[in-house]
Amino acid sequence: MKKYNEDEYYEEYVELDEDELDDDEEYEDYDDYDEEKKYEKLITSYRERKKRKNKNKNIRIFSLKNIFISLIIVAIILFIITLVDINRIKHNKMPIITIKTVAYKDGGTKEYYGIGYKVIKYHQIQGRRDTELGRWKLKYNTDAITVKDVDLAIEMRGNELRTYSKYNKKFVRVISTLKEKDPEDNKLVMGFTDEDGKYSLNIVCKMVDDYKTLENFELDKETTIIGTVDNFKRKNNTQPTTIYIKNCFAEQ
Repeated sequence: MKKYNEDEYYEEYVELDEDELDDDEEYEDYDDYDEEKKYEKLITSYRERKKRKNKNKNIRIFSLKNIFISLIIVAIILFIITLVDINRIKHNKMPIITIKTVAYKDGGTKEYYGIGYKVIKYHQIQGRRDTELGRWKLKYNTDAITVKDVDLAIEMRGNELRTYSKYNKKFVRVISTLKEKDPEDNKLVMGFTDEDGKYSLNIVCKMVDDYKTLENFELDKETTIIGTVDNFKRKNNTQPTTIYIKNCFAEQ
């Protein structure tokens, strides 16, 4: 009969506690316990314990993988929703996933919190009417940046793109001279014109939807408008630099 080499298995099973052996009555007397059967039982016990450890390890690895994959999927979904919401805000639409937190008594301004961003939808009775997007620290602000047309024209002459970036999406108050009015399209055109045309600037003001009193404005008279800078066109051979402002209120 084949005997197990004790040196071969000693190191591998030395940590096994012989208490793990079955307490069969047949083997209560260890003096009569056959050495070969003893090692067979130790080997079987070792293999079973190793199999259980491997199984538990595989279960843990599988669970961690599932959790990791689930987190990635959730992150991708939230990222897509955030991009969609930001795009909706840029097109003056309310985002899909936001929580309204504040409603101001200024005509209807409201604050919303989204996933990592904050939205303030301004709706003053006569004032700011745009929608601002920013981080959660974004603060309510209805103070307009005041600038005269000549100063704006000089800035644009120095660098159109840099100046536009400075004022883009900003709430501004512009003081200029009324050049045209278009009641049908509900807009005013103001501007500054110098003799040689180097610093000429047009300012097109699209009024708020409920503003319907443009007939009362007089041409070639100083006019002050408030609104949000929305776009611009570079100067060309036929037209001066043009800045577009939306959600405007005006007074003379």
